[in-house]
Amino acid sequence: MAWRRFGSDRECKITMSDQKKTKLWFTEFNGNRIGRITTSGVITEYPIPTQSSGPEGISAGPDGDLWFVESFSNKIAKFIP
Repeated sequence: MAWRRFGSDRECKITMSDQKKTKLWFTEFNGNRIGRITTSGVITEYPIPTQSSGPEGISAGPDGDLWFVESFSNKIAKFIP
């Protein structure tokens, strides 16, 4: 697990890659998003519907769906890429 800063106010926790190792998924705790960065450097971000959820820790299930924690909402969320 590593912390990286994208832009001026987006601190991200990078936690895992996909099975093919072509994308790295991350959570934006303060930005309330999850995102993906490819090995070629393309970043795609996805907003989380729950306001101010504080997303942390992201992991892929065996089917490729992503699971992460919404810290401030006391929820476990699923994202289907």
